[in-house]
Amino acid sequence: MVTEIVGDSIHVWLGGGDLAELMEMRPLVESWGRDVGCVRATISGRLGWDRALKPYGFERVLEKIL
Repeated sequence: MVTEIVGDSIHVWLGGGDLAELMEMRPLVESWGRDVGCVRATISGRLGWDRALKPYGFERVLEKIL
């Protein structure tokens, strides 16, 4: 996972490899985000992430920043 801090969010902008390994990393990434002051986690990626992350409270959001 490649992450960045964007405002008050930990953002995963690249995740690749074995899905099981990525899912094991998720709680660690979220915990680290909280430790550095983040109040939300975001991810950009394919629609397949919806199925994998929905059980953990993630929802697809369409957003436009002007």
